Amino acid sequence: MQFLHDLGARLADHRFARTHRAFLVNLDRVREIEPDREGTYFLELDTGNARVPVSRRHWAAIPL
Repeated sequence: MQFLHDLGARLADHRFARTHRAFLVNLDRVREIEPDREGTYFLELDTGNARVPVSRRHWAAIPL
């Protein structure tokens, strides 16, 4: 997933963050953070019923 890594690096100054190996999220669109019972999280976005997973690996880098 080198493409997402490179894109995330280019968009980091615009409040985008990598949340999972397959997801890049605009942090301004996060409406709610939902904990999962397995120690991970989901971000609920304000664009409808979208739920995006946040891996434990990427959680520390999310500047919320």
